[in-house]
Amino acid sequence: MERGKRRTNHLSRAARFTFAGLGYGVVLFFLAFGCAGFGHGSYLPFAIFGAPFSLIPVAGLFAAPFVWALYGFLLGGRRGRWPLAVLFLHLAGVCVVLIFAFGFGSAKQQWEYLGKSAFHVPGALWGGLAVYGIGQLVAWTLALRLKAPC
Repeated sequence: MERGKRRTNHLSRAARFTFAGLGYGVVLFFLAFGCAGFGHGSYLPFAIFGAPFSLIPVAGLFAAPFVWALYGFLLGGRRGRWPLAVLFLHLAGVCVVLIFAFGFGSAKQQWEYLGKSAFHVPGALWGGLAVYGIGQLVAWTLALRLKAPC
C-alpha cells in the first residue's frame, strides 16, 4: 500500500450491519428450530424471534433472518429514529405473542410445550433466549445512540 493512502472497505456500514443481522437471525432461527423439537416442542421461540412478522401464519416461522437483516440495515444506515421505532414495534409484537401465542395453537398449549422444551432441549431453548437477549441489548444500545436527523 502506498504511503498516505487509506485502505477502503468495499462494504458500507449498512451492508455490514445487514449481514450481521442476517447471521444473527439465522442463528436464532436454528435455535428456534431446535426448540420446536421436530413438531413436538414449542413454536414460541419462532414467534418471539421474528416478531412482529411472525404474526403472519406459517410465513412467520421463517421471519427471524429477514426481520433481523432489516433491523441491521436500519441500525447500520443510521436512519434517524427509525431503528428505535422498529424495535418498539418488535417489542409490541413479542408482547402479543407472549400473551396470545398467536397462530401456534392455544396459549395454554404453547406454554405447556415450552415447559417440555425446557426439559427435552434445554440448550436450544436457553441458548436461544441468551442469544436473543444479547442481541436485544446490542440493538437497543445502538438504536438509542443514534441521533435524529436535523
